[in-house]
Amino acid sequence: MKDERPILLHIKDAVIGYPEKPVLRGISLVLRKGDFFPLAGVNGSGKSTLLKTVVGILKPLEGRVELGKNGASPPRIGYIPQSEKLDPIFPLSTLDVVQMGAYGLLRPGRRMGREYRDLARECLRKTESEDLADTSFAVLSGGQKQRVLLARALAPRPELLILDEPTSGIDVSGERRFIELIRH
Repeated sequence: MKDERPILLHIKDAVIGYPEKPVLRGISLVLRKGDFFPLAGVNGSGKSTLLKTVVGILKPLEGRVELGKNGASPPRIGYIPQSEKLDPIFPLSTLDVVQMGAYGLLRPGRRMGREYRDLARECLRKTESEDLADTSFAVLSGGQKQRVLLARALAPRPELLILDEPTSGIDVSGERRFIELIRH
């Protein structure tokens, strides 16, 4: 039976890594709408490099990495990197950080308006972080930061959610709740 769900990601015979150091070879993968694909491996095995290639931070050294397929528009992506370092010298509130995720929804020349602040607040609510909206991102705990980064990843209304070690910095009891938030 042919799977008719739209293809969100198609990787074909890819070699990924850095020009002087390929990390992974012969990678092929198809992800369709509704798929849940956990990626596991030891530290240094190339998981983050693969995800950076999928989101376009790195280019594949060989092969293809396509978002969408057969002329379909690329899916909107929500992304949580392995580690997020925002310089504490910048006084960003949690709401500011979440709004950053929605910048890709803006047409050129448009400014963030009320609808985007409301969207950011809704994403904070979904991740049980709404009470942190006016708090400086720099002072949050590791688990709070991860929930806020998930809210930021949800802000562009993604069709493809890419999470690199999303539970790092979260204690064991909070980890289960965080995974439930992702599933929801």
